[in-house]
Amino acid sequence: MYWTLFVELKFYLITAVVMLFGVTYRNCLILCGVWTVAAALAPVLNTPLVTEFAMPQYAPSFLAGIAFYLMRRHRPNAILWAIVILQLLFAQSYIDNRLATNLGKAAVDALQIPAPVLVASVTAHMLVTAWLVHGLIEHPLGKWLRTTTHRGIGDVRQHVTPRLRHARRPSPQTPTVSRTAEDDRTTAHARTFESV
Repeated sequence: MYWTLFVELKFYLITAVVMLFGVTYRNCLILCGVWTVAAALAPVLNTPLVTEFAMPQYAPSFLAGIAFYLMRRHRPNAILWAIVILQLLFAQSYIDNRLATNLGKAAVDALQIPAPVLVASVTAHMLVTAWLVHGLIEHPLGKWLRTTTHRGIGDVRQHVTPRLRHARRPSPQTPTVSRTAEDDRTTAHARTFESV
């Protein structure tokens, strides 16, 4: 699915509003709920402002992404899986429109494949492709990539000095030598040397 930069900017605007209230687990779930309801009602209400910001065609992708992030960050649970499944069902309602937009109406009519069969076949194709990429590319190159990455991180740690958070002050236990005492010692040493 493709979208324009304007669609993504609206998503960032919605995310900025959530950030004003704090990006917490609870607020992310509230966002998912409110946005799902708004996206579901937008076609029925036919209000340009609600449709423009609810983005019913694109909301399922964004909301499923939020749910997957929360699963990774915290842990999967029934609520997050319900959000993902609900978004998948909402995405199904727009598949005919997306196919017509992306492939062209003539190609959709020529295929004569029902939307659920098309979704299942594309999903199976993507799973097989992911399995092949993992088995033929990621797995063989994984050890080399991990070793190279660790070596690179080690080099960076070795050659980059960390920035000090605060300027270090001399500790009170260490005696500080005044400039005059140092001058006195140099003068005394010079006198001793001269007297010899």
